[in-house]
Amino acid sequence: MSPKLSKPLSPGDVITQDMPFIHVLDVEFKGKYCDNCLKQSDQLKRCSKCLYMYYCSKECQKNDWKYHKNECKLYGNHLIQMMINDKFGALWFRLYLSVQKIPTFATKKYRLFDGSDVSLRDISVDVSAASDAMRSHCQDICEIH
Repeated sequence: MSPKLSKPLSPGDVITQDMPFIHVLDVEFKGKYCDNCLKQSDQLKRCSKCLYMYYCSKECQKNDWKYHKNECKLYGNHLIQMMINDKFGALWFRLYLSVQKIPTFATKKYRLFDGSDVSLRDISVDVSAASDAMRSHCQDICEIH
């Protein structure tokens, strides 16, 4: 059953707003936008260890550490460097490491539009439907990690 609306919707009305459960910047925006809050800045500071991630503040770097600490040391690997320069490679890499290294990441429940809750563990993926590039990224991640 759908929830009742308090008023009719008009074009442009915000229906829902939430933060993504995971995100990465496309390579073309690296060094122009903060890897955590996505704000544009010409004063970004680069991660001193991997030199790949950029942050607008120490606070943003600290907030992203939950995810970045798992990938930072791996960014020196040649296969990883090739993979993260692809639009979806960096996202798959971060998602994989988050599921593997953050105990609650895959079990946290997210509310769907229909009001039901789902976690990443509840979702099944048909690997045969994945693109060749996606399968290649998954194989690369498994070889490295």
